[in-house]
Amino acid sequence: MTGSDPSFDRFFDSMESLADTISESLQSQVTIEDSNHHVIGYSSHQFESDPARISTIIGKRVPNHVIIGLRKKGVMQQLENNAHPIRIPAVMEVGLGPRLAMCIKHQKEILGYIWVVDTGNLTEGHAESIVEKAAGIAGRYLLKQRAGNRSRRRHRKIFSGSC
Repeated sequence: MTGSDPSFDRFFDSMESLADTISESLQSQVTIEDSNHHVIGYSSHQFESDPARISTIIGKRVPNHVIIGLRKKGVMQQLENNAHPIRIPAVMEVGLGPRLAMCIKHQKEILGYIWVVDTGNLTEGHAESIVEKAAGIAGRYLLKQRAGNRSRRRHRKIFSGSC
């Protein structure tokens, strides 16, 4: 698939469905996280996964040692300072194989991250394009979710004050 990928021209009701669509498009495993590194969507995996992905999915959050290791190596800073997907070499000290990753942002605010396992099958240019489209979709989803959370907190505050 090249050019505009029609599988992204639709509504996604969850980050799981977005992760699965990315995975189908790239034939690779995908994880989507929020800004606090909690897993909000992940694709199924038919092949063996690396320890970082397995522990992230099982714990529903990226383990602290992985985040700390990636920060020490400068990976997170590079990811957060880049407006486009980047290729990340393996960081075996934390159990992370090669990835194509992108920071999901709204203006300069970090909303989350998309991580795609790179087994060497990601076509340069095409894979980055898919991840960029997906980051836009995920960003809108996260902003909508955040607005809904604010509204629910406001309603709780109003109702708890009147009881």
